[in-house]
Parts: sequence; C-alpha cells; structure tokens
Amino acid sequence: MKKLRTKNDRKVFGAIALMNLFVAGMFLTILYPKPAPAISEPVAAVVRNKMPEPALAKINLGLPNRVVVPSVGIDLVVKTGSYDPSTQNWTVDTQSAFYADRTVPINDSNGSTLIYGHAQLGLFSRLPEISDGATAEVYTDTGKKFSYTFQSSREVTPDDTSIFVTSGPPMLTLQTCSGPYDTFRTLVSFNLVEVS
Repeated sequence: MKKLRTKNDRKVFGAIALMNLFVAGMFLTILYPKPAPAISEPVAAVVRNKMPEPALAKINLGLPNRVVVPSVGIDLVVKTGSYDPSTQNWTVDTQSAFYADRTVPINDSNGSTLIYGHAQLGLFSRLPEISDGATAEVYTDTGKKFSYTFQSSREVTPDDTSIFVTSGPPMLTLQTCSGPYDTFRTLVSFNLVEVS
C-alpha cells in the first residue's frame, strides 16, 4: 500500500510540476514577447513608396468674432462666453454677442455652435422675427467667413441642453431670452452653406 501511495504522489507532483511549467511559459510569452523583425532601410523605403499616407480632409475651424444677420439688423462683435457653476450664469454684457465655449467652434465638419446674447435693442431683441430665407454670416479669428441659411426656430426652457451636441452636420444656433420675464429661450438654427 505504501508503494501505491508513493507512485500516486509522484504522478500528482509530476502533473503539478508540468502545470507550473506551462503557466510559467505562458507568463514569459506574455511578459517577454519576441521583438518584431527589423525591416532593412531599402525594404522600408519601398514600403513607404507603395503605401501613401491617407489624405486627411482639411477642416475649416475658428472662434467666432462677428455675427451678421441682415434680415433682423444684427451685426455684432462676438466674444467668448463661459458658464460659471458657482453663480449658475453665463458670461454676458450689453454690447456683444457671445460664443458659448461649451459648444464646438465654428467649423465645416460637425456639431452645433451656439452664439447667444441679450434680448435687448441693438443685440438679439429681433431674433424671434427671423423667418424662411434668412441668412447669417459668422466671421472667425482665422479670417474665414461661414455663411448659413435659416433652418428652424423654437422656444425651450433654460434647462434644455439639446444644443450641446458635437455630432451631426455643422450648424449655427443663435439664442436669446424670450417669453414673460425671460422664462424661455428662443433657439434659431442655421445650416452651413459655404466657407470663404
């Protein structure tokens, strides 16, 4: 009986030793992979010549510094506006429109850019009057002019965050307060037509 136990013990210890070697081999393979073979310079030159770099589409991009909407008499300097969580207010004054820095910059690739201003005479007071056929132009710090055409207008509550989108076609949204005691926000959306 003693011999049988010893034979079984040897088999068990042998199986455990083989498993340990197998596991150690796996760890060594994972931790110390074989280096990729080096490509000689002549071969590398041939590979570079046969496989051109993918062409990236040039994206026109910039921060808005002027907005013009002729049909409602808007021609304003645009400054950058930020949201202050402590006061729960956006940067605003009585002379300018503001680019909401939480939205994408003006571009011809994707997303909606928000420019907002007070509903005061000389600012965005006439924004709700915009109708079909209206156009808008935004000039940027990169010297580009982005031209837009009116798409739609809607009134939302101040907590509506649907404007903060980075996907979809490039668009411009103008916003101002509306309704009794400025309880709502009018959002006027424009589709990009061209960049010049």
